[in-house]
Amino acid sequence: MLRFEAPMKHEERNCRRNHQRGFIVFGWAAPPLRDADRSDRSGKVNNLQTVICLCGIQKMERYFAGPHIVNLKAGIPKKTFGRLIAFHFLVSYFPPSGVPTDISQPVTDIKKMNVGLLGYGKMGKEVESVARQRGHLIPAVADVDFSRDRIRAEFDKCDVLIDFSVPAAVVEHTEFAAALGKPIIIGTTGWQKDAGSVRKIIDGSTIAAVTASNFSLGVNLFISAVENAARQFGRFQGFDCAVVELHHNQKSDAPSGTALTIGNTIIGTFPSKKRLLTGLPDGRIQSDELHINSIRVGSEFGTHTVFFDSENDHIELTHVSRGRRGFALGAVMAAEWSVGKKGFYSFKDIISQLDRG
Repeated sequence: MLRFEAPMKHEERNCRRNHQRGFIVFGWAAPPLRDADRSDRSGKVNNLQTVICLCGIQKMERYFAGPHIVNLKAGIPKKTFGRLIAFHFLVSYFPPSGVPTDISQPVTDIKKMNVGLLGYGKMGKEVESVARQRGHLIPAVADVDFSRDRIRAEFDKCDVLIDFSVPAAVVEHTEFAAALGKPIIIGTTGWQKDAGSVRKIIDGSTIAAVTASNFSLGVNLFISAVENAARQFGRFQGFDCAVVELHHNQKSDAPSGTALTIGNTIIGTFPSKKRLLTGLPDGRIQSDELHINSIRVGSEFGTHTVFFDSENDHIELTHVSRGRRGFALGAVMAAEWSVGKKGFYSFKDIISQLDRG
């Protein structure tokens, strides 16, 4: 029998009374290991997935039914069991029966793909790492200064292309994908002025394109939270709002694509804001302008803060990125989803579809 291990707090360590029992601790559970993994790791599980327990232990039994589950209720103190309801985030969007969220192990229930990379900077390398860890192959890579036509045969072997390059190359890369008949995931930012051209290419092709200003699942859920907050605060007079974003000093565009998405989301739900004002204002701003300010400093991965302010209150909503891996994982998940699809999609469309099951 396997022992299921997960990060646990001090008062939860008494769950380890019997190592023959299976544990679900602090809202985490582990899927079964393959025989090879079991022998290599002495029964310890590192491939952890969050689980929903809004309906109690029975729902966990449904998600993780099978011979690898051993006495789910064994050794779980009441205090720990009460905490199980809190950790329901990822599986509500990507349940174990669907797209796994863990990238520490190769994916076993998703068709393996050949992924072509357009752009091989920091994000391109991160996407390569995530894709390989999920069991996919990378037969073709083209950086911005490399001729794609010279390795067209390699790209023709790909199932999907992922673009993290430069804004000026997005239209050309989309045309390249359409000519090959391969779906394309566009993670590059700063190309919105060419959105009409990209859309026209996709509409006239047989492929799918998935775009996002940010492929992080957490960022997209943060934007949904901002949308709801803006709708609530916008109902009352006296509230103003603004957006500030911080990124590393090598970022080429400002404001960030994510900040612009946040700003346009607020304009759609906060009645008094009608247009965006980016950069430094030239004097006093108008009441219908939503100010977006950008800061470039050091190695900052990305922080976005939305302010709601009145004479009596100040509220801040902030998302802090801890690295590029979340962006890369979202792009690879989008790539897995896009194969066989046709049309122009946003990452938000994918999240909504997976949320509906």
